[in-house]
Parts: sequence; C-alpha cells; structure tokens
Amino acid sequence: MDTEYSVYLGQEQKNGFTGFLSEQNFFCVVEIFDGFTNEQGEQLMSALAEVGAAQFNSLGGFDASVTGILKRLNTPMDTSIALGYKKNNLLYLKTVGTGEIYISRGKSFETIVKGDNIASGKYHSKDIFTFTTSFFTESLKGITHIKSLLHKHLTIRDFPEHIKQTIGTEDDTGAVALFISFGAHTEIAQGEEAQKENFIAKLRESVQSGMNSALSMDKRKKIIIGLILLICIGLFGWNVKRSVTENGGIRIGQGQSYDEKKSLIETTLEKAGTKTDAVSEGLQLLQEAKDNLSSLKKTSPQNKKEELTTLEVKIKDIESSLLKRESKDAPEHYDFGIEEKGATGTKMYLFEDKAFVLNPEGKIYILALEKKALEKRKLSGKVSEDSLVAGYEKNAFVLNPSEGIIRIDEDGKSKIVISKETQWSDIVSMQVYNGNVYLIDGGNNALYKYSVTTDGYGDRVSYFKGSYNEMDKSSTFAIDISVYVSNSDSVTKYTAGLRDDFKLTIPGENITVSKVITHSDQKELYIWDKKNNALYITTRDGTYERQVTASLLGQVSDVEVYNDKAYLLKGAKLYRIDL
Repeated sequence: MDTEYSVYLGQEQKNGFTGFLSEQNFFCVVEIFDGFTNEQGEQLMSALAEVGAAQFNSLGGFDASVTGILKRLNTPMDTSIALGYKKNNLLYLKTVGTGEIYISRGKSFETIVKGDNIASGKYHSKDIFTFTTSFFTESLKGITHIKSLLHKHLTIRDFPEHIKQTIGTEDDTGAVALFISFGAHTEIAQGEEAQKENFIAKLRESVQSGMNSALSMDKRKKIIIGLILLICIGLFGWNVKRSVTENGGIRIGQGQSYDEKKSLIETTLEKAGTKTDAVSEGLQLLQEAKDNLSSLKKTSPQNKKEELTTLEVKIKDIESSLLKRESKDAPEHYDFGIEEKGATGTKMYLFEDKAFVLNPEGKIYILALEKKALEKRKLSGKVSEDSLVAGYEKNAFVLNPSEGIIRIDEDGKSKIVISKETQWSDIVSMQVYNGNVYLIDGGNNALYKYSVTTDGYGDRVSYFKGSYNEMDKSSTFAIDISVYVSNSDSVTKYTAGLRDDFKLTIPGENITVSKVITHSDQKELYIWDKKNNALYITTRDGTYERQVTASLLGQVSDVEVYNDKAYLLKGAKLYRIDL
C-alpha cells in the first residue's frame, strides 16, 4: 500500500458547510461556518475538484487557479480551506482563512503553512500530512490528539475513531481533518501503467460521485464512506506515480527555479494588492513577499538584479497603497535665528493660530503661523532642558521642574502660579484647557488637574474618576473636551474622568506613539511616530484614515498640527508639511 487516507468529520452544520476531497493528486478540506448552503458547498467542491484534474507547472499557477475559483463563487469572508496538489515528487500547498497544514516526519511534527499562505517542496515516503483548520487544532485540541496517536504508533486509519472517543461529547460541529500518509513508491511496467490509469480514471469518477453524495449525509455515514473511498485511492491511485527521491523536504522556496520563486512573489503581491478592505492581511502577505524576495536575492543570477529591483519598488508601492501612505516634503516655514542670533527651540505648544516655542535659555517665541508675525517673551532666567511650554489666550506658561509653573503675561511679567510640589515625580506633559492646568506625572502614573480660580489655581486633584491605563515617562496627552492619553504603544480616551469605548487602529507593526495631537477645532486625531518618520491620521474614535511620512519627522523635537498642516520644530527652524 503506497498511500493511506482517513478523515475526521464533526457533527453536520445547519447553517454552514464542511467538506473534503481526496483524489489521485489533490486533497482539500473546506470549512465555512455561516451563510453557506449544502448546494453552494457542493458547487464549490466540484469547482475545486477541477483543480485536481488540471496541470500546473508552478506553485503560482496552482495558487492563482484556487484564488480564481474562490473569487468566482464569491465565498464568504470566513471561508477556511487547506489544499494540496501533488506533481511528481512535489507538493503544492495552499491555505485560506484559518486553514492549516501539518507534517509528521519521523519524530517531528511541524506546521508547514497556515493562514492565507502557500508553500511547495518535496515530500518523503512515510510522511503524514494533516489538512485541517484552527477550529480542529485549537478549539478541539486536535494537535494534542494527533501527537498522542503518533506516539502510540497508530496508523491513520485509526485516527478518526480514537479522536472521536477522546473528544467525547464536546461540540465538534463543522470540524474536519484529513490525514494522508505517503508510503514508499515503486516504478511499474509501462504496459501496466496504462491499465492502471484507466482504472484510476474510473475510480476518480466514482469517488467524485460518492463524495458529492457524502457531503449531504450525516456525520457517521460521512466517516464510513470517506474512509472506504480514501482507502481505495490509497490502495490503487498512487501506484501509478514514479519513485520518490529522499532528498529535499517541504520548505517554502526549496526545489523551485528562479522563475517559480519570482512567480510566487508576484502572485503574493497581486493578492496583497487586493486587500484594501483587509489591510492586516495585505500587510502579512507583503511581509511574506519581502521574506521570499530576500531569500531570492541570495541565489539569483547577476543578470536578474533589475527584475528584483522592480519587485522591491512594487512592494513599496503596494504597501503605500494599503496604508494610504504618502511621502511628503517638509519645506522650511520659519527661521527663529533670523530674528535672534543663537535662537533654538526644544518644545512647542499650539493655541489657536499661535505656536509657543520654548528656548531653555529663558525665552518664549510666540509665532502667528499664517502671518509669520513673531513675539518674544523672557523669563527671569534659564530653565531646565526638560521644561515644558503651553499657551492660553494672552498668557504663556512654562513648567520648570525646579520651580513649578510660571505664567508670563502679555506685558512680559512672570509669576509662579503653581509651585513645585513634593508629590511630583516626573512631569512629562502639560496642557492648559479652559484656563485649567493639566499635568501628566509619568513617575507617579497620575494625571493632575489644577482648576483656575479668581486669584490663581486650586489644589491638585486627580483627573480620573474611575479605572485608567497606566502611564509612564513616555506618555503625552491632548484635550478637545475629551482627554486622549498616549503611551508608547497605545492611546486611551477619557471623558469627564471616565474611560471611553475607544480603540486606536493603526495597521502595521512596530508602531511607536511619540505624541498624540488634537485640538477642539480639529476633527481628526494625529499620532506622531518619530521612530518611523510618520504622522498617522485617525478619526476621533480611533479609526485609521491615512498616514504621512517625511524624513524630518524622525529628526525634530516636537510636532503640532494647525489648519491641515503639520509644523515641525528642529532647533531654530520650523518646518511645514501640507497634510
């Protein structure tokens, strides 16, 4: 016996569809949990059976064929599939949704491919493949069961019944797992081959008919008929194949020519480009394309450099399209050094149309952004490099950690209006809203509020009235009636001291929040990511809209946004990005 098959099927679905196919060179399982009738399922299985009858010269061709079928039949978003196509001593593999494919070789049991992915490579005799979905492997702990059966050296014929006994009364509705064991192959005489192929053609016809009938049967009948049909194919169907070499294994890219690898990357990029409504999936596919391109570069001929460069450009273009990312220039908007020799700025704060810029040498520059009219105010002396600046109406405010909060009025008179408190640990962000002063103390995980009074400011109170996310020395905040508090990897929204139902969704990996920005007259929320030279733009409820990149965003000390323009502070100069 060269190849054996068995299948585990859970209880039959009422509103979804579960099915499997095993033919001479093609295996697949399908799991759709909602909104797919048996009639639609049988149509899908018939279409997929055509893939097994086709001839493919590359993994890309196999992938494109399956993808085309799923698009043509408009399968639901939650469709999960695991497929394998045998070509000589190679296997082309593809998974969709939560589809998963595993291999057992010797004492090893490993995942080959899962999610929206493809792979190809050589298989060995006595390999055991499992085609299934995450519902079986995770919810029903299928991997644990399979490993236990492998440890007991049971044949795959025994797998379904033993798994069913182990799962017991647990709800397995819709579950499916197809087990395939490859045995040793032998060459057969040419005269026998034609006779065998004729037999297989008839057998495949009967198998397909039996499979279509089995799809509408109850679970027990499905298992019995599935086992009979599959074991028949195992006995006869695989004998027509040539002997298999022991070299190679199932690995992405192994055993493929340059053109096949390039075709795989191009197919992956084509799929990624269609994921405009599922950006995370598209980015995952792009990462796979990047990894495969990196591998291809190491082995590609010298005369293929131009082709690889074209692929790199295509990857960047698709990534920008998915992320709605636009690279922008950042021309100089204003040079404080022209007005004052040795001028510099470390922090910036926006009030209405004016930017308040702090020079730690004891000066504040107040610039009307559109008119470019400059006003200068002086402090009594230098302040710390860690000092903060703010503005409200005609007053400027500076928090000097060693003194407290200093107010400088329009006449240039300065006064400490909130003295440094012993309870302060590390004040990292300051806002003035409706005259009230708010401070984030990153060392104490606190947001303080000082309410304005007729003769100064009231006592320190906590802004929060309920639970809140922990803050640290990287935290910033912005106020527009609600308060948006950032950590390096998140933003939380609060209204009247209570946490709101808010979720920031920025696609991509390694997002770093350097500052959260918004104002009462703005409709958007802006997230400055200094590490990635980016400014992300979202709605007030955190829904991602687009992003702007510029190299200067990674070099400046502060960023503010006014009238659809971002202003970037770097030393004595202010730069502008049109958003």
